[in-house]
Amino acid sequence: MGERILVCIPSYRNPERLKECLGLIRSIDRRNRTVETLVVDSGTNPAELHEAIGRFEGVALVTMENRGYVGCVNAGLRRAIENGFDYMLVVTDDSRVESGILDGLIPPLAADERAAICGCKVMHLSKDGAGGVKTVVMPGGFLGHWAFPKSRNLPEDSTELAECDWVNGAVFALKVRVFRELGPLDESFFMYFDELDLGLKLKRAGYHALYNPRVSVVHESGSGFYGITSGKGGAYARYYLTRNVALLYYKTSIASLLYFMPYYLFISALRSAVLTLRGRPDCGLAVLRGVKDFFAWNLGRGPY
Repeated sequence: MGERILVCIPSYRNPERLKECLGLIRSIDRRNRTVETLVVDSGTNPAELHEAIGRFEGVALVTMENRGYVGCVNAGLRRAIENGFDYMLVVTDDSRVESGILDGLIPPLAADERAAICGCKVMHLSKDGAGGVKTVVMPGGFLGHWAFPKSRNLPEDSTELAECDWVNGAVFALKVRVFRELGPLDESFFMYFDELDLGLKLKRAGYHALYNPRVSVVHESGSGFYGITSGKGGAYARYYLTRNVALLYYKTSIASLLYFMPYYLFISALRSAVLTLRGRPDCGLAVLRGVKDFFAWNLGRGPY
């Protein structure tokens, strides 16, 4: 019968985007694999959600309170473990996958005993200064050693399968048996930096990630901004990025957090001031709220 694969689609308040994603999932090459699709939704209007899913046969649905991207992935993971799936493919509803996604991610994962996850080239399309379109690739990379002083990304122009510490969470495959052993992702993150925390967890347990640049996807929401220093992006992104980067260092070690803290406080204050002066007071306030909520230990879902 071949491998059993659960495709988990985290969904949030965009039924049209979900329909497009489900159409692409329906067209992927299954190659004698047993593939089932699960939508995990945390906020879409029920009537619109059921109308979107009703266009596609055999799609299961889980609805839940909003626990963010991480909560949706964990709900899929529980389903995969309870029903004996071999692998789970996570595809956010705003990612555009190609038909060969399974052939690109599952065989490398199956062939490497210590590989827990396998990711691909995630492309963010954004406008350049001249109004054209530029492509920014977030390939994943390495966490470095103590306090991440030498962390680095894989080259954007990589062409070969590579072992690494973490991969982008927009689209990736995971080996279910590993997570039966290690448990779920940390929902304290809600969204952003959760893939680096996952990489840290796997590394400590003796596992690693794989990155296959021969498989590429376009991540639409990632195209609105890129990284914590971008001049674009909404206040919600500023908040979770600011709060969660400190959480990541805390989870590394107290020494790591102390090493990072002077830079964190300085750059957060500077970023808040610059955003406010540039006419983005909502984003400037979001940065300060992120700092405050980290120290108040208000984790999980924040005010955005």
